[in-house]
Amino acid sequence: MMGSINSEHLPENFPKEEEVNSKEDKVLCETPTPGKKPTRSAAEAGVMQQANDHGGNDMLRKGVLRWGGLLPLAGLLVWIVLTPLMATIWNFPISNLDAFWQRTPFIVRSVGQYLVEQGIDLNSESVYFRVGRYFFLIYLSMTVGLYAFHNRVKSEIRAIPNSVSISYRLLLISLSIVAISDFISYGLGVFSDFLWSFGFAVESLVFLIVLLGSIWYGAALIRAKIGLSTSGGLLIAASLLAPVLVFEDIFIGYLPNGPVLPYIVAWSVIGLQTTFRTPITSIAKGS
Repeated sequence: MMGSINSEHLPENFPKEEEVNSKEDKVLCETPTPGKKPTRSAAEAGVMQQANDHGGNDMLRKGVLRWGGLLPLAGLLVWIVLTPLMATIWNFPISNLDAFWQRTPFIVRSVGQYLVEQGIDLNSESVYFRVGRYFFLIYLSMTVGLYAFHNRVKSEIRAIPNSVSISYRLLLISLSIVAISDFISYGLGVFSDFLWSFGFAVESLVFLIVLLGSIWYGAALIRAKIGLSTSGGLLIAASLLAPVLVFEDIFIGYLPNGPVLPYIVAWSVIGLQTTFRTPITSIAKGS
């Protein structure tokens, strides 16, 4: 029968009995149970979830950069559909319809008159708000188009001048406010005359800031010489033409659709340029 080993005769670096037992217990604890998958710690799970979220957000962002430039073109189509309806409903007379068709703006006496002759009711306040509540989509499309376009600007140059960055932020914020106030006017104005008046007043005032911001942004793009001066020139031209259409009563004769027309046309052209002239890798790399 073997006796116990005297620890006094062991080398100094020889592991003690309690250390050996402790290591064996740790190994047994870490050994996975057969048939049971090992579980991740909360920290590891959180890191993986953040990576998945970041990947999803990155794909969404690339999608906006790649196709967001086409949204203003969709906004132009919305303008074409809504404007004859909104202008006809707003100007529709109480009596003497024949005389009304003769002196009304072109878009009303052509498209509007045709729709009325087909039996479509365009003499109702409820129809007016039901149609108008989609007009904010036009502003929203230009807001997304601006975001996609500016990321292309960032891909063209490494150091963006302060004038470009500041005017971009002003334009992005003011366009967003215009979109929200337009929805308040038409989307919520059906429930309250105050909301209709308030929303339209804010929309009209801030749209002036949009035009001024567009002139500033366009001039900053031209001054930066980043190869997108044609886009800057389009923004300036549209912003100068829009106020003229406030007083126009031959073709459209309705606010805010008239002044918005040159602006949405300009952003549609810029959006096509943004979408098809630059690969997504070039756009994303500069953002």
